Amino acid sequence: MADVGGGSVIVGIMCCGSYYSPWTPYTIASIYPVCDKIVVVNAGFDLDNPDPNENEVPLEQVSEDIDHLDIQGKIIEVTDFSDMKRRFPVMTEKEAKEKGASLWFDLRGRNMTRASEVAYKLGAKKVLRIDTDQACYRDVLKLLKPSFKEGNWIFYQYEFVGDVGGELHFLTYPPPASPFNDSVYYYSISEEDWYVGGLAPVIRADRVPCLDIHCAHLRYANPVWLSEEEKFRHFYYRFLYHLWTNEFAAFTDELKTKARKMAEEALKREGVLTSVRPPEVTFYRDPLEYIEEVVLSG
Repeated sequence: MADVGGGSVIVGIMCCGSYYSPWTPYTIASIYPVCDKIVVVNAGFDLDNPDPNENEVPLEQVSEDIDHLDIQGKIIEVTDFSDMKRRFPVMTEKEAKEKGASLWFDLRGRNMTRASEVAYKLGAKKVLRIDTDQACYRDVLKLLKPSFKEGNWIFYQYEFVGDVGGELHFLTYPPPASPFNDSVYYYSISEEDWYVGGLAPVIRADRVPCLDIHCAHLRYANPVWLSEEEKFRHFYYRFLYHLWTNEFAAFTDELKTKARKMAEEALKREGVLTSVRPPEVTFYRDPLEYIEEVVLSG
């Protein structure tokens, strides 16, 4: 395991809310072997009946995933914000720009701040931050193609599209060398750190590449065994939430129509054939099997 300094525990932090990513249990399973603790903040809108004033609704499926996967008692699920230190207003990116707000939370920023607070109380000085549309590889050396540029190592992250878990896998834009595909890092945190907006750290952004695991991006992909209805629902809720925060600032009929169209287009999206394999965990229909094989076998 990589030395992240200070002898502190390694805490993974994840934020869930508003829409359920079918990759959530795979993300949890893929970081389970390298983390001492995992903080999962579970809160957001009920997108079936969204109310701007009700944004701390947990996803039942996330809670079920945690109960199913946490064989060693590593995962702390957080749904309570009552004692959160920093309470900036929750608003959309559009609202923040219109109001000229410099300190504000979108739900991701609020949830990430809460996750960081809990991780810090657990003794973490650095956290491994991962999204619920990412899954990590065990064998980094087989997949990394590092290059040295301006004193920084660049890690190539692969973005898959379509159905993952079948015989063919697809690689799509952005390319692996894109600066937006920055894989997995340890982020420093302190008692005074917080995150606003779209997870941009206010205090510091120093980070250290995690040499234990490497990840693929799966935001435009689905497990191959999901039904077409489930695949559509994943994309629809994803676009509904992102359109709300970036463009609409209100849950209008126009927003829902646009989200539905984008979901239909996402299901048809094609990439290019690639020989790069997706993360090992995605080959398990039940990610618990992966955890039992990797963690319990040592």
